[in-house]
Amino acid sequence: MADEDNRLKQSNHIEKWLNSHILELGNNHEIESLLIELTFLLDTTPSHYKIELRDERQYLSAWIKKQRSNSDLIDPKNSPIYNNGIQDKLFLQEVSERYVIAFLASRASCLKINTYRSVYFLLCLKMVKLTDYESRIRTTLNECRYLTTKVRSFLVSFLPNILQIQGLQQLWQTLEEGRIQSTQQNDVNEKLSSYIYEFILPIENCFKNESGITRNVKQAEKLVDGSESIDDTTGNTISDLVLVTEVVNDNSAFEVEERQDDEEQSFAQVSITQPTNYYLDRVRAEQQINSRHQRTMSQTTDVNNAHPDDIKVLVNSLMPTLLKLRLEKLNDIYDRDNINIEFDINHQAALYLLMLLLSGLPNIFISENLKLSYQSYKYSLEFTPTRSVIQESWDASLCADNRDSLTLFFPEIVGRLHYCIANDISSKVFEQVIQQASNQLKSINKEHRTRLTINKVKNYISHFLTQKGRDTALIDVLTEQPINHQSALPYFNVSQYDLYSCQHDFIEHLTNMLDEDLSCGRYACQFFTLLEDKLTGYWEKQTGSALAIVNSK
Repeated sequence: MADEDNRLKQSNHIEKWLNSHILELGNNHEIESLLIELTFLLDTTPSHYKIELRDERQYLSAWIKKQRSNSDLIDPKNSPIYNNGIQDKLFLQEVSERYVIAFLASRASCLKINTYRSVYFLLCLKMVKLTDYESRIRTTLNECRYLTTKVRSFLVSFLPNILQIQGLQQLWQTLEEGRIQSTQQNDVNEKLSSYIYEFILPIENCFKNESGITRNVKQAEKLVDGSESIDDTTGNTISDLVLVTEVVNDNSAFEVEERQDDEEQSFAQVSITQPTNYYLDRVRAEQQINSRHQRTMSQTTDVNNAHPDDIKVLVNSLMPTLLKLRLEKLNDIYDRDNINIEFDINHQAALYLLMLLLSGLPNIFISENLKLSYQSYKYSLEFTPTRSVIQESWDASLCADNRDSLTLFFPEIVGRLHYCIANDISSKVFEQVIQQASNQLKSINKEHRTRLTINKVKNYISHFLTQKGRDTALIDVLTEQPINHQSALPYFNVSQYDLYSCQHDFIEHLTNMLDEDLSCGRYACQFFTLLEDKLTGYWEKQTGSALAIVNSK
């Protein structure tokens, strides 16, 4: 009775494994072909191995018959797949997850390889029955599949002819002898020995007849731990500060590890439910320190940055293209929907390069945050650190809800022209504009011997502000760069005035680059004229309110 229960348990293990790796991961039109290939493997197994792996063969055969009874499967031996194997390469998609299906879809034209495939598939079923060998099963099936490709095809000649070997014990000994001989020579043969050893391990596991190993990850222990409780409102874990030693792990956040200014008043700590990784924060912080140090030493001769002379050539090359447009039609701002200006993709590309130069934002040309207003073209920044967004588990009533945002300002004529010639363009047209802009830069480089690229134009504002000693955190906000600080705190002191001051200095720098004949013109100077600071009315906003806690979208 006990033997029957054990056999039933083993059969269930194998059936469950086959279901999960073939029926669940395979598509409906693939199942029939996979069943035919399994039948071929059963028929290819040599008689000696059929006896030693009798139980596994019976379990597999019973599973195949069960699937046939549930479908209209034809006689497999009359199918072309039985004779030629699965030729459809779509079976080899997502190999990392569908490694069993990929193995079945990789039949070789060599009988020796196919015999190895049949025997080792039954050995894998043996390891399924023993349990906890998933990693070894994956490796074994992949190694057998590699024999049918250029990855391991050379290994076939070094494997013994399995048809001439009488059973698993002799196969084990033969493989072991070949492996030992190869290790006694050079480094190449040592690698060959490791490949052969992959075919020895499944046989060793079969003869051990023991369950595999399940790795238990050892958790770091705290010397003394206080009582813990969970806040019903926020879901955060609160514990008494009675730890003799503090063990930093993946569940620690930077804020948890910060020094408490008043030790006597600090009696509890809060563990954030979804913190960022402590070590990753430390690495990012150190990277930014190194980056800041490197940027302070960056000279104008750095080949990775655009030289001011090159930008001057760019500015004076873009202006003639834009001035060919009927810009006088843009004067009536209230009738802009009826303004009809003739333009082509060259004008759009020139405007794209100008807006890219002024902002350093690659997608500003198609951004939905742009808004035309009195004497300016405004852009609402989207720069909200993850840690300053209200999480679902937080109580929003306990958090500051500041709905204001920081704003960038651009010359009014840029906004009017952008509204008329580039409003609501599709992503496909935008790609064409970028390509045309790249072609324009190539023409400028060829004519003036410059080295301008799209990235150099985009990064010039950051390079200029860095050279002027502006804080990196301020530049990150202005160009919407990702956060590299340990926490979001360095960004909270960014003010609206700081951003306007950066833009004002940069646009003044570009204005000085205009040739004399262009600077005297009516419209050229308007492309580099920013509204007066007193007209913005934003100076009471002393902190970066866009970085304050806001409701998550």
